[in-house]
Amino acid sequence: WNKMLDSYNGSYTTENADAIARLMMDVACGLKSDFTPTGTGAYSQDIPALLQNYFGYDKGAVQQDRWYYSNDSWTSMIKDELDKNRPVLYTGFNDDSGHAFVLDGYTTEDYFSVNWGWSGYCNGYFLLDGLVPSGSGSGGNNDHYNFNQGCVLGLIPDAGGDYVIKLSFGEPGLSTNVTDIVTGESFIVYTNGVHNIGNADFVGDISCVLVNEDGDFKEILHTFTITDANPLKPHYYYPSLQFNVTITSTIITGDRIRVYYRVKGADEWNMVDGGEECVNELVLTAPKTISESTKVTFNKIKDQVVVYTKSGVTVKLFASNSSDYSGYCHTQGKVTTIDTKGLPAGTYTIKLTDAKESVNLKIKVN
Repeated sequence: WNKMLDSYNGSYTTENADAIARLMMDVACGLKSDFTPTGTGAYSQDIPALLQNYFGYDKGAVQQDRWYYSNDSWTSMIKDELDKNRPVLYTGFNDDSGHAFVLDGYTTEDYFSVNWGWSGYCNGYFLLDGLVPSGSGSGGNNDHYNFNQGCVLGLIPDAGGDYVIKLSFGEPGLSTNVTDIVTGESFIVYTNGVHNIGNADFVGDISCVLVNEDGDFKEILHTFTITDANPLKPHYYYPSLQFNVTITSTIITGDRIRVYYRVKGADEWNMVDGGEECVNELVLTAPKTISESTKVTFNKIKDQVVVYTKSGVTVKLFASNSSDYSGYCHTQGKVTTIDTKGLPAGTYTIKLTDAKESVNLKIKVN
C-alpha cells in the first residue's frame, strides 16, 4: 500500500506502477470482470463480497437497487450514508451500457456531488433523476445514467458489523382476489414475489399479518417458514408468494394487511415493502351495516320498489298478517325489484337479512 501514489500523472517508479497494477488486477479478478476490446464490465452485486472477503471491509457492506425503494426512502438512505462520512459507490444505466461512479456529498436541494471517475472531468452536482454528464470518459458513452440505478452502502473497514438481511416486494406488491374483505370469509393475498435484497441467506418466518392503524399486530393470518435446508439466498426471490387467509378478528376501519419477516431466533418483526409504485399494505374498512348500505327507491311508472343492498343480504316481503309475499321479489346481484302492482292494499314489511343482522322496512301499498 505504501508504494501506491494518489496520482500517477507525474513521474513514478516501477515499484509504484506495479503496486497499483497489482491492486487493479486483484479487483478485476475478484469481480470476475469481463474484458472486451471496447471495455470492461462487472456486476456491482459482487462488490460487497469482494471487499469483505479479500480487503477487510465490514460485513454490513451491501449492494442495493433503487427499484426496491420509494424515491424519498432512497434519497434519505443515500444522504444518511454520506452524513456518516462514507462515500457511496453508485451505478446507473442507459439503453446501451452502464457506469459506476462515486457520490461524495449533497446540497439542501438534493443535488449530489458526483465523481465520474474521469480524472475530474464532468464532476459536479446532479439530481439522482438527472445523472447526465456533459461529456464522457473511460467506461462512459456520452449518455445519461438514470436507468436501473443502484449503490453500495456501508463501505468502511471491518468494525464487527453484521451481514444485512432485508426482504422486499417486487412490483406491484400486495393484492387480493376479493373486493370486500370480511371477517370469517377466506381470501388470498398475493405478493408478486418476495426478494432477498440483503447480503446473507434468509432463514425464518414470512407472515401475512393484520395490524391496526398504528401498526400493532392484531392477528397473524398465515406464515411461511424458511428453513436452513432451503434458505432464501441474496438476490433470489420467491415468485408470486401467496397467503390463504381468514380474518377472525373484528375489522376496524384503518386496519391493514401487511407482510412481515422475522429472522430465525430473533424476536423482531420487520415489514416487507417495495418501490415507489409498490402496494405495501392493504387498508381495510369496517363492513357497513345493512342500514348503512341499503337504499330504497320507488319507480312510479312501473309500480316497483327497488332495494339496493350490499353483498350477502337476502330480501323478503311479508304482509301485516305475516303472509309471505316474497314471490313478488326479483333479485339480481345486489338489486331487488318488488312488483307492487299485483299486491293487495295494505302495509308490508321488507325483511333484509345477512349472517349478522336483520332489518325491517315498512312500505304501504294503496
